[in-house]
Amino acid sequence: MEHLNIDMINTQDECTLNNYEEFYVIAKKEKGYVSLVIDRENNRLAVKKYSKGNQADIYQRLRDINSSFIPQIYHIVEEEEGFIVIEEYVEGQTLQAIIDSSQKLDKETVF
Repeated sequence: MEHLNIDMINTQDECTLNNYEEFYVIAKKEKGYVSLVIDRENNRLAVKKYSKGNQADIYQRLRDINSSFIPQIYHIVEEEEGFIVIEEYVEGQTLQAIIDSSQKLDKETVF
């Protein structure tokens, strides 16, 4: 698993990230990874995404949207080579998995 250069993260962000214990890597690619974490402070599951690059502003905008159709963004931590997003864990199949299954979806399911 990739690790951050903690020297580049401020103390508050470091404390925030220490509240999350990683226990399962969901996906790993060249530009980052996604893992399941336990939020020890709030006793809940969450998703941690690490991505190389500078697209953190997209997640900043998503955090400001109050919708039950997108996961809630809990934290965004920017660092020198990328950023970390901690977001709500939503149980179930991904939209991509549903599309890939080729099953015919009724109108109610789509909504």
